[in-house]
Amino acid sequence: MSSLSEIIKKPVRKALLFMRDRGAYNKELNRRKTMDAIGKKKFIHYVPPNFTVYITFKCNLRCDGCNFLLNDENAFEGGGFMEFEFFEKLLKRYQNQVTNLTPCGGEATLHPRFVDMMKLASSLDYKLTLFTNGSNLIKVKEALPLFKKLSISMDSYDYDTFNKNRGGTRKLYDQILEGIQWLNDNGIKFFVSYVLSRERLDEAEKFLKFAKSVNASSVNFHSMSPHGDDSIDTLKLEYPDVKLFYKQMISEKKHPFDITLPHPVPEDQEVFANAKCPKLWKNAYIYETGDISYCCHLKADPAIGNIGKGYNFNSEKMVRFRADMIDHGQEMRDCVLCQRRFDSIEAKATYSKEAGRWTKIPSYLDGIAQTS
Repeated sequence: MSSLSEIIKKPVRKALLFMRDRGAYNKELNRRKTMDAIGKKKFIHYVPPNFTVYITFKCNLRCDGCNFLLNDENAFEGGGFMEFEFFEKLLKRYQNQVTNLTPCGGEATLHPRFVDMMKLASSLDYKLTLFTNGSNLIKVKEALPLFKKLSISMDSYDYDTFNKNRGGTRKLYDQILEGIQWLNDNGIKFFVSYVLSRERLDEAEKFLKFAKSVNASSVNFHSMSPHGDDSIDTLKLEYPDVKLFYKQMISEKKHPFDITLPHPVPEDQEVFANAKCPKLWKNAYIYETGDISYCCHLKADPAIGNIGKGYNFNSEKMVRFRADMIDHGQEMRDCVLCQRRFDSIEAKATYSKEAGRWTKIPSYLDGIAQTS
Protein backbone atom coordinates (compact mmCIF):
# COMPACT_ATOMS: atom_id res chain seq x y z
CA MET A 1 0.00 0.00 0.00
CA SER A 2 1.06 3.57 -0.66
CA SER A 3 2.09 5.54 2.40
CA LEU A 4 0.15 8.66 3.40
CA SER A 5 3.09 10.84 2.34
CA GLU A 6 3.10 9.25 -1.14
CA ILE A 7 -0.66 9.80 -1.49
CA ILE A 8 -0.23 13.46 -0.58
CA LYS A 9 2.79 13.99 -2.83
CA LYS A 10 0.98 13.22 -6.12
CA PRO A 11 -1.63 16.02 -6.00
CA VAL A 12 0.99 18.40 -4.61
CA ARG A 13 3.29 17.66 -7.56
CA LYS A 14 0.38 18.24 -9.94
CA ALA A 15 -0.46 21.56 -8.32
CA LEU A 16 3.16 22.72 -8.45
CA LEU A 17 3.44 21.73 -12.11
CA PHE A 18 0.21 23.56 -12.93
CA MET A 19 1.40 26.73 -11.19
CA ARG A 20 4.87 26.59 -12.72
CA ASP A 21 3.94 25.74 -16.31
CA ARG A 22 0.33 25.30 -17.35
CA GLY A 23 1.39 24.10 -20.80
CA ALA A 24 3.53 21.33 -19.30
CA TYR A 25 0.65 20.39 -17.00
CA ASN A 26 -1.77 20.11 -19.93
CA LYS A 27 0.71 18.02 -21.91
CA GLU A 28 1.21 15.64 -19.00
CA LEU A 29 -2.55 15.37 -18.56
CA ASN A 30 -2.91 14.61 -22.26
CA ARG A 31 -0.26 11.91 -22.02
CA ARG A 32 -2.02 10.18 -19.13
CA LYS A 33 -5.41 10.34 -20.83
CA THR A 34 -3.80 8.83 -23.91
CA MET A 35 -2.37 5.88 -22.01
CA ASP A 36 -5.76 5.22 -20.42
CA ALA A 37 -7.53 5.28 -23.78
CA ILE A 38 -5.29 3.17 -26.04
CA GLY A 39 -7.16 0.16 -27.35
CA LYS A 40 -10.16 0.86 -25.09
CA LYS A 41 -12.04 4.03 -26.00
CA LYS A 42 -13.51 4.87 -29.38
CA PHE A 43 -14.18 8.47 -28.30
CA ILE A 44 -11.25 10.43 -26.91
CA HIS A 45 -11.42 13.52 -24.73
CA TYR A 46 -7.94 14.88 -25.29
CA VAL A 47 -5.68 16.01 -28.11
CA PRO A 48 -3.27 13.27 -29.29
CA PRO A 49 0.18 14.21 -27.92
CA ASN A 50 1.99 13.46 -31.18
CA PHE A 51 1.36 15.40 -34.39
CA THR A 52 2.73 14.21 -37.72
CA VAL A 53 2.30 17.10 -40.13
CA TYR A 54 2.77 16.45 -43.83
CA ILE A 55 4.03 19.89 -44.76
CA THR A 56 4.40 18.74 -48.36
CA PHE A 57 3.30 15.79 -50.44
CA LYS A 58 6.15 16.12 -52.91
CA CYS A 59 9.02 13.65 -53.02
CA ASN A 60 12.21 13.46 -55.07
CA LEU A 61 12.56 9.66 -54.75
CA ARG A 62 10.43 6.71 -55.84
CA CYS A 63 11.14 4.01 -53.26
CA ASP A 64 9.92 0.52 -54.07
CA GLY A 65 8.67 0.00 -50.50
CA CYS A 66 6.90 3.36 -50.14
CA ASN A 67 3.54 2.93 -48.41
CA PHE A 68 1.90 5.51 -50.65
CA LEU A 69 3.36 4.36 -53.98
CA LEU A 70 2.37 0.74 -53.31
CA ASN A 71 -1.23 1.93 -53.04
CA ASP A 72 -1.03 4.47 -55.86
CA GLU A 73 1.90 4.82 -58.27
CA ASN A 74 0.89 8.44 -58.88
CA ALA A 75 0.60 9.31 -55.19
CA PHE A 76 3.09 12.17 -55.31
CA GLU A 77 1.88 13.71 -58.54
CA GLY A 78 0.45 17.16 -57.91
CA GLY A 79 1.43 17.26 -54.25
CA GLY A 80 1.55 20.73 -52.76
CA PHE A 81 3.06 22.64 -49.85
CA MET A 82 1.35 23.56 -46.60
CA GLU A 83 1.01 27.32 -46.27
CA PHE A 84 3.29 28.75 -43.59
CA GLU A 85 0.39 30.73 -42.10
CA PHE A 86 -1.70 27.56 -41.77
CA PHE A 87 1.22 25.77 -40.11
CA GLU A 88 1.74 28.66 -37.70
CA LYS A 89 -1.94 28.77 -36.78
CA LEU A 90 -1.98 25.00 -36.21
CA LEU A 91 1.07 25.05 -33.93
CA LYS A 92 -0.10 27.98 -31.86
CA ARG A 93 -3.54 26.45 -31.43
CA TYR A 94 -2.17 23.22 -29.93
CA GLN A 95 1.11 24.34 -28.36
CA ASN A 96 -0.11 23.70 -24.80
CA GLN A 97 -1.49 20.24 -25.59
CA VAL A 98 0.78 18.57 -28.15
CA THR A 99 4.27 17.50 -27.08
CA ASN A 100 5.89 16.02 -30.17
CA LEU A 101 5.92 17.26 -33.75
CA THR A 102 7.19 15.36 -36.78
CA PRO A 103 7.30 17.23 -40.10
CA CYS A 104 6.69 14.74 -42.87
CA GLY A 105 6.06 14.26 -46.60
CA GLY A 106 6.77 13.23 -49.27
CA GLU A 107 10.10 14.66 -48.31
CA ALA A 108 9.56 17.36 -45.69
CA THR A 109 12.85 19.15 -46.34
CA LEU A 110 11.70 20.05 -49.86
CA HIS A 111 9.34 22.64 -48.40
CA PRO A 112 10.78 26.07 -49.32
CA ARG A 113 10.12 27.35 -45.78
CA PHE A 114 11.22 24.24 -43.91
CA VAL A 115 13.84 26.09 -41.84
CA ASP A 116 11.39 28.85 -40.86
CA MET A 117 8.76 26.26 -39.90
CA MET A 118 11.13 24.32 -37.67
CA LYS A 119 12.42 27.47 -35.97
CA LEU A 120 8.82 28.41 -35.21
CA ALA A 121 8.00 24.94 -33.85
CA SER A 122 11.10 24.95 -31.66
CA SER A 123 10.27 28.41 -30.30
CA LEU A 124 6.85 27.07 -29.27
CA ASP A 125 8.51 24.22 -27.31
CA TYR A 126 7.54 21.35 -29.58
CA LYS A 127 9.91 18.39 -29.40
CA LEU A 128 10.97 17.78 -32.98
CA THR A 129 11.65 14.54 -34.84
CA LEU A 130 12.67 14.33 -38.49
CA PHE A 131 12.46 11.33 -40.80
CA THR A 132 14.15 12.29 -44.05
CA ASN A 133 15.65 10.69 -47.14
CA GLY A 134 18.69 12.87 -46.48
CA SER A 135 19.02 14.37 -49.94
CA ASN A 136 18.36 17.94 -48.79
CA LEU A 137 20.26 18.04 -45.48
CA ILE A 138 22.81 20.64 -46.56
CA LYS A 139 20.12 23.04 -47.76
CA VAL A 140 18.28 22.89 -44.41
CA LYS A 141 21.32 22.48 -42.14
CA GLU A 142 20.39 25.58 -40.14
CA ALA A 143 17.39 23.69 -38.73
CA LEU A 144 19.04 20.33 -38.04
CA PRO A 145 20.35 21.12 -34.52
CA LEU A 146 16.73 21.72 -33.45
CA PHE A 147 15.74 18.07 -33.76
CA LYS A 148 15.65 15.74 -30.77
CA LYS A 149 15.76 12.80 -33.17
CA LEU A 150 16.98 12.82 -36.77
CA SER A 151 16.57 9.65 -38.81
CA ILE A 152 17.79 9.15 -42.37
CA SER A 153 15.86 6.56 -44.38
CA MET A 154 18.67 4.98 -46.40
CA ASP A 155 17.40 1.57 -47.58
CA SER A 156 20.82 1.22 -49.23
CA TYR A 157 24.49 0.74 -48.47
CA ASP A 158 25.95 1.95 -51.80
CA TYR A 159 24.80 3.72 -54.94
CA ASP A 160 23.63 0.52 -56.68
CA THR A 161 21.26 -0.44 -53.86
CA PHE A 162 20.17 3.20 -53.55
CA ASN A 163 19.22 3.24 -57.22
CA LYS A 164 17.51 -0.17 -56.95
CA ASN A 165 15.58 0.39 -53.73
CA ARG A 166 14.99 4.14 -53.85
CA GLY A 167 15.02 5.03 -57.53
CA GLY A 168 17.48 7.86 -56.94
CA THR A 169 20.25 9.39 -59.02
CA ARG A 170 23.96 9.47 -58.28
CA LYS A 171 23.66 13.20 -57.57
CA LEU A 172 21.05 12.61 -54.86
CA TYR A 173 23.09 9.80 -53.31
CA ASP A 174 26.17 12.02 -53.16
CA GLN A 175 24.07 14.77 -51.55
CA ILE A 176 23.02 12.33 -48.82
CA LEU A 177 26.63 11.39 -48.08
CA GLU A 178 27.57 15.07 -48.02
CA GLY A 179 24.79 15.75 -45.53
CA ILE A 180 25.88 12.84 -43.32
CA GLN A 181 29.43 14.17 -43.33
CA TRP A 182 28.14 17.59 -42.25
CA LEU A 183 26.21 16.00 -39.36
CA ASN A 184 29.35 14.22 -38.18
CA ASP A 185 31.48 17.34 -38.55
CA ASN A 186 29.02 19.28 -36.41
CA GLY A 187 28.47 16.66 -33.71
CA ILE A 188 24.82 16.00 -34.54
CA LYS A 189 23.75 12.43 -33.81
CA PHE A 190 21.56 10.66 -36.34
CA PHE A 191 19.83 7.35 -36.96
CA VAL A 192 19.83 5.42 -40.22
CA SER A 193 17.01 3.08 -41.21
CA TYR A 194 16.39 0.25 -43.65
CA VAL A 195 13.09 -1.26 -44.78
CA LEU A 196 13.37 -5.03 -44.98
CA SER A 197 11.38 -7.56 -46.93
CA ARG A 198 12.15 -11.25 -47.25
CA GLU A 199 13.96 -10.50 -50.51
CA ARG A 200 16.23 -7.94 -48.82
CA LEU A 201 17.44 -9.97 -45.84
CA ASP A 202 20.91 -10.43 -47.31
CA GLU A 203 21.29 -6.63 -47.49
CA ALA A 204 21.05 -6.14 -43.71
CA GLU A 205 24.61 -7.15 -42.82
CA LYS A 206 26.05 -4.86 -45.50
CA PHE A 207 23.89 -2.03 -44.21
CA LEU A 208 25.29 -2.50 -40.70
CA LYS A 209 28.79 -2.10 -42.12
CA PHE A 210 27.67 1.06 -43.93
CA ALA A 211 26.12 2.43 -40.72
CA LYS A 212 29.41 1.87 -38.91
CA SER A 213 31.36 3.62 -41.67
CA VAL A 214 29.19 6.77 -41.41
CA ASN A 215 29.23 6.81 -37.58
CA ALA A 216 25.47 6.41 -37.12
CA SER A 217 24.30 6.43 -33.49
CA SER A 218 21.46 3.99 -34.09
CA VAL A 219 20.15 1.61 -36.76
CA ASN A 220 16.45 0.98 -37.17
CA PHE A 221 15.17 -1.84 -39.35
CA HIS A 222 11.54 -1.78 -40.48
CA SER A 223 9.36 -4.40 -42.13
CA MET A 224 7.89 -3.69 -45.55
CA SER A 225 4.09 -3.83 -45.63
CA PRO A 226 2.61 -5.38 -48.80
CA HIS A 227 -0.28 -2.90 -49.27
CA GLY A 228 -1.90 -5.20 -51.79
CA ASP A 229 1.29 -5.97 -53.72
CA ASP A 230 1.55 -9.77 -53.81
CA SER A 231 5.15 -9.60 -55.06
CA ILE A 232 6.27 -8.36 -51.63
CA ASP A 233 6.94 -11.06 -49.06
CA THR A 234 6.93 -9.52 -45.60
CA LEU A 235 8.83 -10.93 -42.63
CA LYS A 236 7.15 -14.05 -41.21
CA LEU A 237 8.82 -16.43 -38.76
CA GLU A 238 7.25 -19.39 -40.56
CA TYR A 239 9.88 -18.86 -43.27
CA PRO A 240 13.19 -20.60 -42.40
CA ASP A 241 15.28 -17.80 -43.92
CA VAL A 242 13.47 -15.17 -41.84
CA LYS A 243 13.95 -17.22 -38.67
CA LEU A 244 17.65 -17.63 -39.51
CA PHE A 245 17.98 -13.87 -40.04
CA TYR A 246 16.64 -13.11 -36.56
CA LYS A 247 18.79 -15.84 -35.01
CA GLN A 248 21.93 -14.42 -36.60
CA MET A 249 21.07 -10.85 -35.66
CA ILE A 250 20.43 -11.51 -31.98
CA SER A 251 23.48 -13.77 -31.69
CA GLU A 252 25.79 -10.86 -32.53
CA LYS A 253 26.85 -9.10 -29.32
CA LYS A 254 29.18 -6.34 -30.50
CA HIS A 255 27.79 -3.33 -32.31
CA PRO A 256 28.95 0.32 -32.20
CA PHE A 257 25.36 1.61 -32.16
CA ASP A 258 21.88 0.82 -30.89
CA ILE A 259 19.71 -1.42 -33.10
CA THR A 260 15.99 -2.12 -33.31
CA LEU A 261 14.51 -4.96 -35.34
CA PRO A 262 10.95 -4.95 -36.69
CA HIS A 263 8.29 -7.30 -35.43
CA PRO A 264 7.99 -10.26 -37.79
CA VAL A 265 4.65 -12.01 -38.06
CA PRO A 266 5.11 -14.83 -35.49
CA GLU A 267 4.43 -18.49 -36.22
CA ASP A 268 1.54 -18.37 -33.77
CA GLN A 269 -0.27 -15.62 -35.64
CA GLU A 270 -3.12 -15.60 -33.11
CA VAL A 271 -0.74 -13.80 -30.74
CA PHE A 272 -1.09 -10.67 -32.82
CA ALA A 273 -4.47 -11.32 -34.42
CA ASN A 274 -6.20 -8.68 -32.32
CA ALA A 275 -3.32 -6.30 -31.66
CA LYS A 276 -4.63 -2.76 -31.21
CA CYS A 277 -2.67 -0.17 -33.15
CA PRO A 278 -1.73 2.55 -30.63
CA LYS A 279 -1.40 5.15 -33.41
CA LEU A 280 -5.16 5.78 -33.45
CA TRP A 281 -4.96 7.12 -29.91
CA LYS A 282 -1.45 8.56 -29.69
CA ASN A 283 -1.06 10.34 -33.03
CA ALA A 284 -2.77 12.77 -35.36
CA TYR A 285 -1.77 12.73 -39.04
CA ILE A 286 -2.39 16.06 -40.75
CA TYR A 287 -1.75 16.63 -44.45
CA GLU A 288 -0.75 19.80 -46.28
CA THR A 289 -4.41 20.53 -47.05
CA GLY A 290 -5.42 19.98 -43.42
CA ASP A 291 -7.06 16.64 -44.25
CA ILE A 292 -6.68 13.80 -41.74
CA SER A 293 -5.39 10.25 -42.15
CA TYR A 294 -5.89 7.25 -39.89
CA CYS A 295 -2.16 6.53 -39.80
CA CYS A 296 1.20 7.03 -41.46
CA HIS A 297 0.55 4.18 -43.91
CA LEU A 298 -2.71 5.47 -45.32
CA LYS A 299 -3.30 8.61 -47.34
CA ALA A 300 -5.50 11.40 -46.01
CA ASP A 301 -9.24 11.39 -46.58
CA PRO A 302 -11.27 14.61 -46.23
CA ALA A 303 -14.21 12.43 -45.17
CA ILE A 304 -12.29 11.64 -41.96
CA GLY A 305 -11.92 15.32 -41.19
CA ASN A 306 -9.92 18.49 -41.78
CA ILE A 307 -8.00 20.17 -38.97
CA GLY A 308 -8.83 23.60 -40.36
CA LYS A 309 -12.54 22.86 -40.67
CA GLY A 310 -13.58 21.83 -37.19
CA TYR A 311 -12.07 18.34 -36.90
CA ASN A 312 -12.09 17.40 -33.20
CA PHE A 313 -10.38 13.95 -33.32
CA ASN A 314 -13.77 12.22 -33.01
CA SER A 315 -15.25 12.33 -36.50
CA GLU A 316 -17.71 9.60 -37.41
CA LYS A 317 -15.18 7.74 -39.56
CA MET A 318 -12.37 7.99 -37.00
CA VAL A 319 -14.61 6.77 -34.18
CA ARG A 320 -15.76 3.84 -36.32
CA PHE A 321 -12.16 2.98 -37.19
CA ARG A 322 -11.16 2.98 -33.52
CA ALA A 323 -14.21 0.87 -32.66
CA ASP A 324 -13.25 -1.71 -35.29
CA MET A 325 -9.72 -1.81 -33.89
CA ILE A 326 -11.05 -2.29 -30.35
CA ASP A 327 -13.55 -5.00 -31.27
CA HIS A 328 -11.42 -7.28 -33.39
CA GLY A 329 -8.31 -5.54 -34.65
CA GLN A 330 -8.39 -3.96 -38.07
CA GLU A 331 -8.91 -6.66 -40.68
CA MET A 332 -7.93 -4.55 -43.69
CA ARG A 333 -4.73 -5.87 -45.21
CA ASP A 334 -2.81 -2.67 -44.61
CA CYS A 335 -3.28 -3.25 -40.87
CA VAL A 336 -3.06 -7.02 -40.57
CA LEU A 337 0.62 -7.23 -41.53
CA CYS A 338 1.69 -3.82 -40.22
CA GLN A 339 4.40 -4.39 -37.62
CA ARG A 340 3.72 -1.04 -35.95
CA ARG A 341 0.48 -2.21 -34.35
CA PHE A 342 2.34 -5.07 -32.66
CA ASP A 343 4.02 -2.50 -30.39
CA SER A 344 0.94 -2.60 -28.17
CA ILE A 345 1.75 -6.22 -27.24
CA GLU A 346 5.53 -6.46 -27.07
CA ALA A 347 8.60 -4.26 -27.44
CA LYS A 348 10.76 -4.74 -30.51
CA ALA A 349 14.04 -6.63 -30.30
CA THR A 350 16.51 -3.97 -29.17
CA TYR A 351 20.30 -3.89 -28.93
CA SER A 352 21.90 -1.37 -26.56
CA LYS A 353 25.40 -0.14 -27.35
CA GLU A 354 25.78 1.05 -23.76
CA ALA A 355 24.83 -2.33 -22.30
CA GLY A 356 26.69 -4.26 -24.99
CA ARG A 357 23.85 -6.72 -25.45
CA TRP A 358 20.31 -7.24 -26.68
CA THR A 359 18.30 -5.71 -23.84
CA LYS A 360 14.87 -6.57 -25.24
CA ILE A 361 14.02 -9.84 -26.92
CA PRO A 362 10.28 -10.40 -27.45
CA SER A 363 8.75 -13.69 -26.35
CA TYR A 364 8.26 -15.01 -29.88
CA LEU A 365 12.06 -14.89 -30.33
CA ASP A 366 12.86 -16.60 -27.01
CA GLY A 367 13.44 -20.01 -28.53
CA ILE A 368 15.58 -18.56 -31.28
CA ALA A 369 17.65 -16.58 -28.78
CA GLN A 370 18.26 -19.62 -26.58
CA THR A 371 19.65 -21.63 -29.50
CA SER A 372 21.89 -18.81 -30.74
